[in-house]
Amino acid sequence: MFFNIHGQFVKEPQYLIELTAHMKPKWALVMDNIPLALQLKAASPNTNIIHRIYKPNGYWVDRNPSEWIQFHLGLPERDSLWHYTDNEVGVRPHWHTDLMARSLDMKTPLKAVLCNTSTGSPHLLEWKLNPASKAMLEMAADHRDHFVLGLHEYFMALATTGLQDTIAEADTSKWPVTRDDKKTDYHIGRWRSVGEIPGLRIVITETGTDDLTDLHDRFMKIEGGWEKAAPFWRRWYPALTTEEAYYMNLWYAWHIGYSNSIVEDAMIYCFGSNPASRGGHDDWTRFDVENLRRLHKLIAEWKIPKGLERMAPYVNPTKPAEPPPPPPPPPPLPK
Repeated sequence: MFFNIHGQFVKEPQYLIELTAHMKPKWALVMDNIPLALQLKAASPNTNIIHRIYKPNGYWVDRNPSEWIQFHLGLPERDSLWHYTDNEVGVRPHWHTDLMARSLDMKTPLKAVLCNTSTGSPHLLEWKLNPASKAMLEMAADHRDHFVLGLHEYFMALATTGLQDTIAEADTSKWPVTRDDKKTDYHIGRWRSVGEIPGLRIVITETGTDDLTDLHDRFMKIEGGWEKAAPFWRRWYPALTTEEAYYMNLWYAWHIGYSNSIVEDAMIYCFGSNPASRGGHDDWTRFDVENLRRLHKLIAEWKIPKGLERMAPYVNPTKPAEPPPPPPPPPPLPK
């Protein structure tokens, strides 16, 4: 796991650069700061850096895909970055298929992160029953060096909200230690509804804790962002700090929702935020983890969290005992 970064609001970019060099994540996302994106790429050359130029949701899919391509062709160092198509506006399969076809016609196709659908969408049967959506995924899989599917998957304070047929469960002793593929994942793990598309690549471009309205009646309302979840964590997990509780849920979400799968990485929303937004409609300060240095350290170490020690045998199974070394050859017979 790494971060979805509000590039223009990062307070200590050098720290983030050093953290990237240390963690060497598979993916990172930077919004509205190409110089920072390129610095992260230089710090960790094998990391896939997604860059997003902020536009209101739906800005691009209401235009011809050629406009998206022309705009991104004008960006500096465009070929070293992955480019975000649009944000939380559904699948739009025809638009994305057209974009991929136009990009592939170029000598050097742009690398694009497609769809970036909101949590709980699309419908669980969209990928299987909509021929246009399935064709889009197959095209992305056929050209996996240039296209990946981006999705948003959040939980609401608890990783178990909507995971494995569970509405919500705070008692960690009841959290399953392994996943059951016969059960349904409604939020974290919803990506599995794409089915089997050989070669398809998926990245979770936003994850973390957010408000999930479909759980208000069945569970409770917990507003978005770790700051809003923290009072509940203190009640449920008094032995853990806020950062330890957040890490425990993030780690569990990854282990049950994504490990050993085609999901390559998940980016926690968000790192950096506009302080002037606090209290407003788009207040991302309550999501901002830039100052949660202990959380960064826990993610970098990626050890079994406090509170989930019972999962150790299932995450790091004991290696079989090595066979004893063969006995030394007998001494030569006397002549």
